[in-house]
Amino acid sequence: MKEAILIVVILLSADLMPQTQNEGNDTTMNSATNIIKDAVTSSIKISGDAGTYGEFYTISGKANRRPPTTGRIFFRPSITLFDNFSISFDIFLSTEGNAARQQISTLSLHPTWGWSKWHIGDFSADMSKFTLSGLNIRGGGVELNPGWIRFAAYGGQSQRATNTGAFTSTYARNVVAGKIGFGSETNFIDFNVVKVKDDLNSLPRDIFTRIDTTVVDTLTKIDTTYTGVTAQENLVIGTTTAFRLFNGIFSFRGEAAGSIFTKDLLSDAVDSKDLPEGMDKIYKPRMSTSADYAYTADMNLNFRVVTMRLGYSEIGPGYTSLGLPSVINDKRSLNTGIGFNLFDGLFSIQGTYQAQNNNLGKQKLNTTNRNAYGISASITPVRDINISLNTSYNTLVNDAKNDTLKIDNSNISFSSTVSFQLNLFGLRHNVSTTYGNQLYQDANILRKGSDVTSHNMNISLSTTFNPQWSASVSSSYNLVQIQDRGDNSTSTLSMRAMNRSFNNKLNSSASYSLTNSQASIVHAINMQTSYPVMANGSISASMRVSLFVGKGANASSFRETTGNINYGYRF
Repeated sequence: MKEAILIVVILLSADLMPQTQNEGNDTTMNSATNIIKDAVTSSIKISGDAGTYGEFYTISGKANRRPPTTGRIFFRPSITLFDNFSISFDIFLSTEGNAARQQISTLSLHPTWGWSKWHIGDFSADMSKFTLSGLNIRGGGVELNPGWIRFAAYGGQSQRATNTGAFTSTYARNVVAGKIGFGSETNFIDFNVVKVKDDLNSLPRDIFTRIDTTVVDTLTKIDTTYTGVTAQENLVIGTTTAFRLFNGIFSFRGEAAGSIFTKDLLSDAVDSKDLPEGMDKIYKPRMSTSADYAYTADMNLNFRVVTMRLGYSEIGPGYTSLGLPSVINDKRSLNTGIGFNLFDGLFSIQGTYQAQNNNLGKQKLNTTNRNAYGISASITPVRDINISLNTSYNTLVNDAKNDTLKIDNSNISFSSTVSFQLNLFGLRHNVSTTYGNQLYQDANILRKGSDVTSHNMNISLSTTFNPQWSASVSSSYNLVQIQDRGDNSTSTLSMRAMNRSFNNKLNSSASYSLTNSQASIVHAINMQTSYPVMANGSISASMRVSLFVGKGANASSFRETTGNINYGYRF
């Protein structure tokens, strides 16, 4: 691709030069062409990747769980001019999108010039944990970082309107966000603002209309109500800061944000005389509007042999940010941890503690508390042997006095893994064994007899025969004992073979697994292969066949087949 662009530029340049029959002029033109070619080569750099993906799916014995065919195409080139200006494109097309859900296909441009970066089309902005992060936006944005200035502005649509009924439709949602800050990537303070509002005109009102008729004496009374999803609005303002001291030994990161959220834009507006002057010009509160806050702080100490962490956060019960894919509110959390790395890494141990509770606004009848304790250790007594030990203890308790509402359960688990390498029969082997035990107990008298104990055992062996061939086999057994209900067990046997051929260019593998439980038997076969095409390309293919055979009351069976082929090229 680089060569093609260079050839086009050179030919166009050559056509613009005067034509002559003089050999001296021809020599001059050739020299000029070479100069242009060298200048273009050194001034223009093109990189990126492109590829295609195709998938087929079949099933017999039950209804389809996936589309029968799927296709995807992506193209992500980046062009750099004079090592100063660059522009990147992101094109993604898929057959998986339709009018009843959000679009998957994307098209975007990301020009970069010095300390500025621009977004045009589909992009994801990341401002902070409580304001805007991980949200796909179709629109535009700019990020400017001249020296110690940190500025960003974004705008666009985060979801499109879909008309699929009163309770499953979505309004078109528009987002405007920005930040201004000072500092570097590791030491900064930012001030963030996000405004999100649904478009009431993006869906017809009649899909939410519900008409009820009642007969009173001889008259028929018609009652019209509206039901279903509602158009929403949200304003979030916050600040984020982070800094490091003593060459990174101490680090701190914190954020605080306030949120105003309106659940229904058609609810009655609040009388403006009860509001601060000018507020209704920025945000118009309604009867369905709520406000709350969230904040978090994390501190870390990192020494050579010891690390420590302390974190605290609160998210109010009414805190909402539509600039995030999701947020769990009404939560207070304390996180602590300490770790030691001793004897040049031969022995390490870590301890963690987490406390969490809800009902921050005292609006619920009861408060639920969660506590989690954990210890993990890793020991390497000799070079080829490693031992890992993990244990955790979790509790979930509320303060309800009524047995019906009372929550009082605990969960304790322990696991150990021993891995070692050995040479046997002239071959190199890796052996790993794992045992895990978990006990769940419920102290509520109404749920007496529901304790659960589980045991899980696994052993695996992998062997390298030569540089071309290797194989592995593993077996696992899981036993779940439910008090007063009996036992359930599941056993799994897996085998896999791997091959490298044609100078290690063709990589292939095949595997088989058998899972046997009291409810079913499942056979699964997987095959994969990949091969480089040209200098920077690769083609790969895989196929999976599953056969499910039910037992007892669930005696049905089905076969499922999935295959795909993928081609990728980097330039």
